[in-house]
Amino acid sequence: MASNWRITVTLPEQFKQFLEQWAQNEHRSVSNLAASILINAAQEKISISEATLENKKSKSQTIKKSNSKPKSTKSANPKPIT
Repeated sequence: MASNWRITVTLPEQFKQFLEQWAQNEHRSVSNLAASILINAAQEKISISEATLENKKSKSQTIKKSNSKPKSTKSANPKPIT
């Protein structure tokens, strides 16, 4: 069974009432709401990072292909025309 990681977060007082109301509207604790917000933000960041990495790989492969020398269609020993 996976264990959970606990952290302590200190926020400015101005967010207290907003977060309490938000949590109440979703029938959850402020702690659970905060965990949900952090998990969603981390998952979004991971998705963006993976997409950026894939985009960089794709661009790198395109650059490698365009920098490679094209193969000559002429044969090394052309036959004379008779």
